[in-house]
Amino acid sequence: ALENALGLVERERPELLVIVDAADMGLPPGSFRRLPLERAEEMLGSSHALPLGFLAGMIQRAAREVVLIGVQPADLSPEEGLSPKVKKAADDLISLLKSGKLELIPG
Repeated sequence: ALENALGLVERERPELLVIVDAADMGLPPGSFRRLPLERAEEMLGSSHALPLGFLAGMIQRAAREVVLIGVQPADLSPEEGLSPKVKKAADDLISLLKSGKLELIPG
């Protein structure tokens, strides 16, 4: 969970922090979009121990730039694991992030 990494983010103070989480955006499973941080609580799931708006505020003070990416899950049940479409999307997203091509992620 994001709140578990907060201490690391505050210690490291990265130039860029990319947060990826499941978001029910009404899109086909595996779709991913850049999301505005100020809408984090309404766009992302509520499985976090701390409110996402609170976490986003803390993270914005620790990192120079924060990018939030939502991935449309195939199933919103609390079971662990990724569907094949979401797994492929995760692999595609990792490739984009490693290549530094954040601008190719739709908003």
